[in-house]
Amino acid sequence: MRGARVLLTERVDVIYSSSPPHSSHLAAYVLAKCFRKPHVVDFRDPWVTDAGMFRSWQKYAKRMVVSNAAKLVVVSPGEPEDLRAEIPQLDAGRMSVLTNGYDPDDFAASAGPGPDPRHFTITHAGTIYRETGRELFHALEQLVAADPQLRQALRVNLIGEIDSEHHESVRRLEAAGVVRSFGLQPHQATIAAIQASDVLLILQRGGTSAASHIPAKVFEYLFAAKPILAIAAPGSLGELLAASGLGVTVAPHDVAGLAQTIQGLYRKRRSGGLRVQPDTAYISRFDRRNLTARFADLLEEAAQ
Repeated sequence: MRGARVLLTERVDVIYSSSPPHSSHLAAYVLAKCFRKPHVVDFRDPWVTDAGMFRSWQKYAKRMVVSNAAKLVVVSPGEPEDLRAEIPQLDAGRMSVLTNGYDPDDFAASAGPGPDPRHFTITHAGTIYRETGRELFHALEQLVAADPQLRQALRVNLIGEIDSEHHESVRRLEAAGVVRSFGLQPHQATIAAIQASDVLLILQRGGTSAASHIPAKVFEYLFAAKPILAIAAPGSLGELLAASGLGVTVAPHDVAGLAQTIQGLYRKRRSGGLRVQPDTAYISRFDRRNLTARFADLLEEAAQ
């Protein structure tokens, strides 16, 4: 095993593993036990153990990894509480929240034109799952039918994969000239699309720990300093967006509320009032340079 060779030939103070895939934590756990090194476990996505063929085994493996970790890193403020609900004996002092972030240089490298004044542009970057797109597509179809002026102005960019459940809705909205589906795009192209948008859209995925999870793309949205429209349950995401000064949140399944919110944002845009007051000091916490410094401190603590 390559990890064992490194540990035998190099000075190693800490073993660090990040997921997904969660199997990386198992390999690191074995190495940490064999070589008696502190193990830092980083969950970039929650390790969900309540689905699939091997639920019992996954629960056992997760408990074993988490219980033996010197430090546990999670990406959202609500996740330590989720972990302690699952593993009550877990020491809260070993857990740290280290969110995802943004790199300002990515935006400098992708600098392009701003929003097209002829259109009202909303962009969603990321996968649209089976359970997350229904409200959006139903609301857009209602708006297309009810507001001809908005139909002419509205452009909704979808960047990323879309579950086949929504393909027919997307096809109808593309035919109406409202939706443009681009599929997967290079990161710089996605950043350029974000910069050329009036509003940025988040569709929070449902399921286990949804209320405590914050999608990684949110942090690039924050740096763009544009209004962010989120379909999300109460929880960490809504709290972060409220603190940033950029967020408008609509409850899941509220199709009428979502349609009204999009219409209201369009009217503000048309009247020149689609302005935000971002809390730049708060948003700067998520600059990857600041996050890297915090991560270095965490590794130093684990090594002691």
